[in-house]
Amino acid sequence: MMAVNYKQNNEIDLEEFIELHGKALLHYIYSIMKHWELSEDIYQETLLSAFIHYKSFEKRASLKNWIYKIAQNKCKDEWKKENVRKRYLTQASMQMNEVTLHDETEDTVMENCLHEELMKKINELPNRYKNPILLYYFHDFTIMDISRIKPTCSLPAIQGFCCHARGHCGICIVNSTRFKLPILPDFHFSLNV
Repeated sequence: MMAVNYKQNNEIDLEEFIELHGKALLHYIYSIMKHWELSEDIYQETLLSAFIHYKSFEKRASLKNWIYKIAQNKCKDEWKKENVRKRYLTQASMQMNEVTLHDETEDTVMENCLHEELMKKINELPNRYKNPILLYYFHDFTIMDISRIKPTCSLPAIQGFCCHARGHCGICIVNSTRFKLPILPDFHFSLNV
């Protein structure tokens, strides 16, 4: 019988509170959190917590003050959770950036080493092999463009020079992969056959 009275009083007090102060409580929570959906969630958690813990309410303050204090504590809890999330995400992001930076640095160093090695091998070639391969792979000239520069060389001859240069350097260069280097103003092209 006593439990029934408690439950009825609890329901009556909370229903009255919701009718009288529900919107004001929701706006109070929103004024703290500045996020509508989150405020609605905290509002529901506050009312649920007040309903569950109503028997511990000592009535030293008004029901309104007690529920507003619960709402304030729920907002603080959410702030703490959000700060932990942000801190964790920031640390995870920093770790990912360090790994990415390390990987990019390593890739850049490896690419530079390979490029230097390739340039060294190409520079050791005779001019008739070196110039066509530099123009074709590094300066995006076509075989036709190269043959126009040196009209005395036929297309098959220039293709042969490029093929011989690739074989001599001991590298495999795919036609679709071209290196981007600026054309140097002092670059002189001559095909000595």
